Amino acid sequence: MDFINKHYEKLILLGMLLFFIFAMVNVWSIASQTKDVKDSDLRIPTRQADYKPQDSKDKNLQPDNIRKDGTFVWAKAGSRNKQSAGLFYSDLTEFPGLAVCFVGKDDEGKESGCGALVPRVYFNDKPCPGCGRILKVPPKRPKIRRNVITADDSDGDGMPNSYEETNKLDKNNPYDALYDADGDGFANIFEMEKNTNPTIARNHPPLWYRLRLVAVRRVVLPVSFRALNTNRQENHKRWDLQINYKIFSRGRVTERTDLKRVNETIQIEKRRYRIKRVERIISDSSGSGKKKEELVAGGVEKAAEDKAQDLSKIYLEEELTAAQKKNGEAPDKLEMQIGKPVYSSDRRPIFEDVGMPEGKRTEMVVRIGERFRMGNSRIGYSDYILRSFDEKKMVANLERARVSGKQDPAKDELGKVMLVTRESEIPEDSRVIDIIGGTGGMAPTDNNMVRQTVPGRRR
Repeated sequence: MDFINKHYEKLILLGMLLFFIFAMVNVWSIASQTKDVKDSDLRIPTRQADYKPQDSKDKNLQPDNIRKDGTFVWAKAGSRNKQSAGLFYSDLTEFPGLAVCFVGKDDEGKESGCGALVPRVYFNDKPCPGCGRILKVPPKRPKIRRNVITADDSDGDGMPNSYEETNKLDKNNPYDALYDADGDGFANIFEMEKNTNPTIARNHPPLWYRLRLVAVRRVVLPVSFRALNTNRQENHKRWDLQINYKIFSRGRVTERTDLKRVNETIQIEKRRYRIKRVERIISDSSGSGKKKEELVAGGVEKAAEDKAQDLSKIYLEEELTAAQKKNGEAPDKLEMQIGKPVYSSDRRPIFEDVGMPEGKRTEMVVRIGERFRMGNSRIGYSDYILRSFDEKKMVANLERARVSGKQDPAKDELGKVMLVTRESEIPEDSRVIDIIGGTGGMAPTDNNMVRQTVPGRRR
């Protein structure tokens, strides 16, 4: 112990020296080994496609058999390297979905397609890796009822074989249950369930079944205030007001221009409004409206260093009929500003007709008390009137416009109360996905509020 107590500092220094010598020897050993390492040894090897299909009892489902089939050409998977940039890789534990690049005519009528089984990721307006044909985004798969295939229902679409044979449908096509064979807006399976004939256009359920309530909101009116001309007059009653009207006819939209003055009337949606007042407003460069007293030819002031914008307004008030006055109705009032959309003062229900395939459906805006028509000369017409609606519950109450005898106008020809809700009387899995014989139809009496639904838009 005396030796350690006297020389412990030297012992510590000796231990540190030995550790340093050991570390230096280790570093020298590592350095000598790195001299033999080449650049190729540091590269990560390229992985090859390692997918191996599982065995299947059904030979038709085995990829090897599919490749041998003359109808299809299997798209080969490449390795992940620079030379194969852009190809599809299959080094995954689960093989992705595939689709066929069908051989046929494209949109320009030219023959194209190679028949290859291509990964579905290419079906996004991308070229086929086999032939270069642009593979478009496939349509949304419709909801098909998952019925069981039986001896009486070969395709499991819910319609018995005997029913399909009688009505000249395909008993081996599960999708024809949602086809509309007679073009009345009702799918074949829905007509079967309602005991109507799917091949006779005028034999169908009540047309209001096709309606569903999608929204309640203020709507843009088919009229606009375009310009104001003071005619260098101080009297506002001598100012010319340019009013443009949108006219909807046979699927086309045209515009008509008219010049009006204060105290004159204009017609909007079969209602007459009188121009009660006009207010001339010119904005400065900041966009804030400031009323100007200066009168300039053309009605718009343009300063040398300031781009002025006309924000003038006109105020309208509805002229009530004698019957409306007798019922104590208040006149509707509207405000129109140059270049701005004109919105209705009331909120209105928006109906969608599900009697057409998704993407081709139309919407209709209806006012309370307004009469509208569904159908056409081929399937017949039905006239309805919107009597009331509850925005909170999203329910609209319809009445038949034409009844005879002691019939209740609030009930259809089958005795059912006509309440339109968010979901139509036609379930989602029974709506039309393709029309074989013509089209149905829905149009308001003034034919100016039907619009094409935006594709994929869902509520």
